[in-house]
Amino acid sequence: IVGPFSFRVDSTVTLDPRYGSCVPRVSDSVYALEYALQVLGSAKAVAWYSTKQREAMIELRFFEH
Repeated sequence: IVGPFSFRVDSTVTLDPRYGSCVPRVSDSVYALEYALQVLGSAKAVAWYSTKQREAMIELRFFEH
């Protein structure tokens, strides 16, 4: 978190004991950059990208008090 910006990574980790070793493997990651919109009060602009689905989106999120 730096000022109104925050960066986040959400990952799915898979363990598959069928192959003998239980080495964790990252099967999906979603990278997100959030910006707190101070002008609108409790709102955020969020941009995220999914590596597995190869899609990205920009959202505007409003929160109620």
